[in-house]
Amino acid sequence: MSTQDRPNLYDRPIFAQGPSRPPRPRSAPPRPRRRMSLNLKLFLFLIVMLSAMAATAYFALRPEEDVYTLDTFQYTSVGVRDFRNVVQSSGRFVPSRIVVLTAPGEATALSTLASPGDDVQAGALLALLDSEGLRSELAAARVELEIATIEVDQARLEHQQEVARAEDQVEAAEEALAQAEARIPVMEELLALGGISQSELEEARAAARNARIELLRARERLVAAERQAELAVKKAEQKVTSMQVKVAELERLVSELQVVAPIDARVLEVQVEPGERLEQGSVLFRLADIKSQYVETSVTPEQARELRVGAPALIRTSSAEYPARVEQVSPVAQAASSGAEVPVRLSVEPEVSALFLPYAPVSVEIELGELKERPYLVRGPFFSSGNASFVYLLSPDHTQAARREVRFGAIDGQYVEILSGLEPGDEVIYSSYLAFRSYPQIRVIPEGGRPVE
Repeated sequence: MSTQDRPNLYDRPIFAQGPSRPPRPRSAPPRPRRRMSLNLKLFLFLIVMLSAMAATAYFALRPEEDVYTLDTFQYTSVGVRDFRNVVQSSGRFVPSRIVVLTAPGEATALSTLASPGDDVQAGALLALLDSEGLRSELAAARVELEIATIEVDQARLEHQQEVARAEDQVEAAEEALAQAEARIPVMEELLALGGISQSELEEARAAARNARIELLRARERLVAAERQAELAVKKAEQKVTSMQVKVAELERLVSELQVVAPIDARVLEVQVEPGERLEQGSVLFRLADIKSQYVETSVTPEQARELRVGAPALIRTSSAEYPARVEQVSPVAQAASSGAEVPVRLSVEPEVSALFLPYAPVSVEIELGELKERPYLVRGPFFSSGNASFVYLLSPDHTQAARREVRFGAIDGQYVEILSGLEPGDEVIYSSYLAFRSYPQIRVIPEGGRPVE
């Protein structure tokens, strides 16, 4: 091929304006080419530039990482000891005996002599009442009792006479029978001598039989008269007994117009005022025997399985603690807002019971047993400031401390059991965490630390 016949590879426009390839046939029209507008190009360029400037400013101006430095602190180490297995809960004192005094009938309060909170002795006068209706009813009942007593005497006299007549009839019948029986031997002898006929002897024997029958009837009438007399007197006596009970009850009600304390107690409520009209049964006073109070508390069903009657317990207030004993563990659980709970009753000494107001709230600690060789920490400011859920674990060289999640268990005095998160020998910051609790790790100045005494 000659040079002239070769295609010229450079025979095309530099800016692609000349024909670089054969034209498309007319049957396929050329596809229009999409071009980015100048405004869009400028917009994208501005975004890229602003992003680059923002990134440069951030990395140039960002502050250094914030690190908290602790220069003064106390620390303690995890030890091993035996723990009392205790249940801590809340409770309240409950009177074992509540006495409610009510109005004995319709009455008027004349005066009140006690106020809420007063400690009263048995027999102490609390109020004076007056009831005209009760007094009138008592007077009428006494009259009826006298009449019933007279009726007993009358019944006894009347029936004594009837019994006496029946006894006379028996005596007469016995005498008639004796005479009739005495005639029979005589009549038999006369019959043998021919002095009387056989029919006359039979008549004598018949008379004796009739006399015997009449004696039996007389004796039956005597028994009936005696029984009737006994019943009549008994009926009259029962009426007397009934009236005696009525009079005694009315006398008791009238005596209760002087309202007295039935036991040594503390006055919880006074619901009567001088001059007030009262209905029968109206509540006047509510008293509590504070020397026989018990403590009412509860435990979980799991704790109740380990709890035994007689287990030692403590009753705590803000300023003191008192011994107690488990007296009763309920055999059934009850639903509560925090889940199922089992009621528990604790007994205390009378002198301890007398120190507390009825229904006063207290803290309760019940001992379940003993936990052997458990990791522990001395309870300190870290416990509350760490929400009892984490501590700051010191590095071996005391230059750093990292927050560590911890599960605590039993609390025995100033010691708290560690269930997980720490091992014996680990050292933790004992001081309060309030200033740095949001930092997962802090810097520590070793010279500023001192162990807890």
